[in-house]
Amino acid sequence: MVATVVVVVLGGVTWLAAVNRKSHSAEKTGVRLLVASSAAPARVGIFTLDGGTVSAVRGIPAGGCPVGNVFRIQGTEKWALTSQQPNSGSQPCDSAAGGIYVVDAVALTARWIGSAQGIAAADRSSLWTVSGVDLQPAQELVGYEIVQRVSLTGAALSPVYALPVGWAVIKGLTPDLLLLARDQGAGSDNYEAWQPSTGRVLGQYERVFAANASVVVWVNTACAPDNCPVHLSAPASGTDRTVSLPAGAYAYDGSLSDDGTYLALSLGTAADTQGATDQDSGVIVEMASRVVHLIPQTKVPASETGSLSLNWAARGWLLVSTPGPNATSQLAAYNPTTGAFVVAQHIPPTDEYAVV
Repeated sequence: MVATVVVVVLGGVTWLAAVNRKSHSAEKTGVRLLVASSAAPARVGIFTLDGGTVSAVRGIPAGGCPVGNVFRIQGTEKWALTSQQPNSGSQPCDSAAGGIYVVDAVALTARWIGSAQGIAAADRSSLWTVSGVDLQPAQELVGYEIVQRVSLTGAALSPVYALPVGWAVIKGLTPDLLLLARDQGAGSDNYEAWQPSTGRVLGQYERVFAANASVVVWVNTACAPDNCPVHLSAPASGTDRTVSLPAGAYAYDGSLSDDGTYLALSLGTAADTQGATDQDSGVIVEMASRVVHLIPQTKVPASETGSLSLNWAARGWLLVSTPGPNATSQLAAYNPTTGAFVVAQHIPPTDEYAVV
């Protein structure tokens, strides 16, 4: 069925609200998620949103620490993670380097590709290894991280680079990097796009929600809640566009689709006298036109604890995690192209797994 589209204008911003779009609970999304234990021993599995089952991943040695640095590799159904295994030379879960594993969600296998203290996302065929990540507070302004880009088989793709002193890598804007200053004051954020091959700073930003090689999505830290445009800044050219939000609404989180076509934003309304928001909701921004679309079934009243979480899965599906009285009350997948909103009938057990 083709949805009827009604144009609604709020605060001078054009929103497209889809009418007669129903939840398609029987529709198959094919969405898979990596789930991992939150305590030792490490357990890693793949959760299918359609069937609600968790299948174990083979290839990660048993008995290790909880996995860390977990992220989905852009444009794929593969995840990268680190897992430190206890041995006679180190205590479990200390700051020693862990094994880097690439998990194939379809094959349910994990492949070891090397060791590092940490890893950061790069692109669909590589990742960044990171060392020097566990500095004490007194060392943060004098120590530095070391990074190198490697393939998904562990082959070196770049020289070894030393980050500027006092900065930590957040993710790759491959071949560049998004860094965050370590010495963050209360309520402040200080990010920069940094070019490791030249040491040049390409751009500086405040609170960053999402980023890829083409754009950094951010807002000013100190702007008033009802006047916080979302910035879309291109590190390479320095150009900056903004997305205006309705009066009284502000963005507190965001996620870019794998192909960069869409930006999902979690919005709150202006704070009341007690500092609480009236309601949270989710929107999709078309990056080319900056038109803003409401996402159905994402309105969360302030009485609920937690925040609305929006994160992109493979093949153009957006994961929608809605908070409720008992942590996650609803997990769903939304397709902005078709308007389908598929609610998961089951979610992974919260006492054993955390959805990544």
